[in-house]
Amino acid sequence: MSHILCFSWNSDKTPLCEGYLKNKTSQKISKSGGVFTKPSDCYNPIFFDSILEEIERYDPAIVVITTENDPVNGSYFHSDFLPIMMKSIEPYDRTGEKNYRLLIRDKYVDDDNTNALRMSIYVKQNNTTIRSVELSKGYIFNDNKDKCEVQYMGTAKGMALYLQTKLGTFAFVGIQIPHKYKDAGVCIKSMEDKFIEGKNLDSFFLMGDFANDFVINETDKSQNLFDVIDQIRAGGIPAGVTENLQVEANGKKKFLVPTYSRSYSDKFVNSSMPNRAAQTYEDAINNSTGELQLGFHDRIFYNHLKGYDMKCVEYRTIVGSPMLMGNNQNVSRTRNHLGVLAVYEVVNY
Repeated sequence: MSHILCFSWNSDKTPLCEGYLKNKTSQKISKSGGVFTKPSDCYNPIFFDSILEEIERYDPAIVVITTENDPVNGSYFHSDFLPIMMKSIEPYDRTGEKNYRLLIRDKYVDDDNTNALRMSIYVKQNNTTIRSVELSKGYIFNDNKDKCEVQYMGTAKGMALYLQTKLGTFAFVGIQIPHKYKDAGVCIKSMEDKFIEGKNLDSFFLMGDFANDFVINETDKSQNLFDVIDQIRAGGIPAGVTENLQVEANGKKKFLVPTYSRSYSDKFVNSSMPNRAAQTYEDAINNSTGELQLGFHDRIFYNHLKGYDMKCVEYRTIVGSPMLMGNNQNVSRTRNHLGVLAVYEVVNY
């Protein structure tokens, strides 16, 4: 059996550092550049520790990391941080390699040049059977990017990367839907038509910010809030894909913490507790009066079309610095987005 790990986060245009700098501080690092550092101010991507924990737990053959609403320039997470960190992961055992190499990365900056959608894919250092392929060719060049109608709140966009492996052919589609974008379903369907249809895929993954917002009120709180919110989550799944939640020992589905709220506090971001996401959500619920805006923004969907059996074995919200941390000069509000991580198991009997 093999595993595929996917992570997605709307960075709210937060500049991320090229490494863990200044003793891994969670505060903004101001710098002028030098021989060994980049010139831009930045934040340590401490949330990567949560990704690393799952890499060490599942030993995935493929790791896909997507960030949306990135700064166009001055952020070094994909260009510098990930190549160093993924390569330095300790070997799984004395005989096998667990460290990773970059297979492919890409970014999409649309015409307004205000933000970037980025994706990086890593495979095991010694794996030579997984290769990147171009399945969305234009007349001359690779045509793996798309955008939908430009609206006043921004441009919805997507980007696809494809892998051929011994387990099948996979498509990973990064999507960024702006907040309060209208006709998001139509946009997502057009991207599926371009990136998925006719590609003879075994499975495909849609990952990114889908901008699914909702509001709960005091009446909702008096009911079974778990069921209320989970029904809203399920109602926001696009046609033709699934979003599997694990089932706990008591037979109840695990709760996916909403990945967006303006009411989220940063008080648990640097906690050492493993349930930081649940604490963040419960704090917002307990301290709200009247209506509370929440959202399932970052999500990861998939569809298994053919080939070896596939199932989702881990799906959870990720909290870590600099998510929710302080004011952000790049946007007119604080950081409001959490990340989401999924692990899929491919069973090749």
